[in-house]
Amino acid sequence: MAMLEESKKHHERMMEVYGKALVAAESSEWKGHKDLETAAERFTAGMNDDFNTRTAMVEVQTVVRELRALLDSNADSGLIAASVGWLDEFAGNLLGLLPDTDTVRAAQAEGVSARSNLASQVEPLLEQRATARADKDWARADQIRDQLNELGVVVEDSPDGPVWRIE
Repeated sequence: MAMLEESKKHHERMMEVYGKALVAAESSEWKGHKDLETAAERFTAGMNDDFNTRTAMVEVQTVVRELRALLDSNADSGLIAASVGWLDEFAGNLLGLLPDTDTVRAAQAEGVSARSNLASQVEPLLEQRATARADKDWARADQIRDQLNELGVVVEDSPDGPVWRIE
């Protein structure tokens, strides 16, 4: 069961990053980008080795991780678009892990709308939680986290402060 949950998390992460990248840039040709070509070679070698999907998935996850870093750093949209094209071909067309781009864009728009609707409730709670944590009032901080969970919001603490997403 743990393996299934882990696979689900990887797929959700891929969908999140892929969706954000589709909003940032249209899909484009990935050939000519050394890292993506190398990932394609390893993907193909794995699939040619008795249909080794584990190797293929490692390459998909690597491209997703690098794409997340590109998005976080506001990198050149050309490389983002090429990474989207790579995912379209390998994760989408070959492995069937991605829905069509219209479905992904619609889900992204829905997520943005839901996030903005919740932001006015979530942001004050996050400020209260930060104050409780600074005061080492762990019970209050946990209570606020529970309130956020009831709203369908998951809070992850990062070095840059809390990051929230809708579950």
